[in-house]
Amino acid sequence: MRPAPVRNAGYTIIETMIFLVISAVLLLSAIGLFSGRIQRTQFNQSVQALATKISTVANEVTTGTYPTTPAFDCSVSAGVPQVTPLANSSTDLQGTREDCIFVGKVMNFSVTGSNCTAPINQSDCENIEVYSVLGRRESNQTKNLSVTSLTGSEGARPRIVSTPNITTSFNLGYGTHVTGVFLIEDNNSLTPISGLGLFQTFGGSYDATDNLTSGSQNVNFWAIKKSDPVNPTNIQQMAEAVEDETPLIGPNPNKGVLLCLRDSGDNRRASITIFTANGATRSVVAVEDTRC
Repeated sequence: MRPAPVRNAGYTIIETMIFLVISAVLLLSAIGLFSGRIQRTQFNQSVQALATKISTVANEVTTGTYPTTPAFDCSVSAGVPQVTPLANSSTDLQGTREDCIFVGKVMNFSVTGSNCTAPINQSDCENIEVYSVLGRRESNQTKNLSVTSLTGSEGARPRIVSTPNITTSFNLGYGTHVTGVFLIEDNNSLTPISGLGLFQTFGGSYDATDNLTSGSQNVNFWAIKKSDPVNPTNIQQMAEAVEDETPLIGPNPNKGVLLCLRDSGDNRRASITIFTANGATRSVVAVEDTRC
């Protein structure tokens, strides 16, 4: 009898192709899962970074920290602060602006209409701009008294420093962007606003002899609401809103302010709620907030 043929060990071409296809599918699935986790982590980092930035700005207001370059001068004319750029921008006159005080800061989240909804196509939507605000130090020049309120005829008369532009900016990164900023009404409805103001409390009050009594220094937050939204990164429109004082809602609205954020693919969303607790400005991050 002729011996049976011996079959060599190994795989056929078809078996090899099946193995490669299955391996490729598993690899792509693993890459997709890993990539999704990275994007989720990056989004969460961006949201937490913004919450931290808000706290940082509040601390800067408390300590009176603001940019001084390019240099400017400030004086009061007819009861209103007037900011004037200095020709020599390398010279700062801190300590000589006797009629003015640092009042606080305004945050512009670059949200207007549908410009910042996903899919994102504007780099401005990832940027947060922070404007410095000055006010008059005196409410009664004959008695040389410091102001004890933000608004009103005897208040600080706040003015955003728009000329020269001493704006600072903060980029969220990873395609994360703010899609809406809202005042939380007492009935829990949401009213769109243009920005967030963090202002000094001007602690203290006048006694019967018009002397300023001592008081604690803290930060109040105000909602800046306008019938027409402030355009992204438009410092002049925001300056006009603050100067008007009418759109300023506060201090410390009962329900707080809500920021809604999304990633570049519109697959993830989160919120930051700003409120006061024990006299301090605080923020809480929530993932997949249904209000957003």
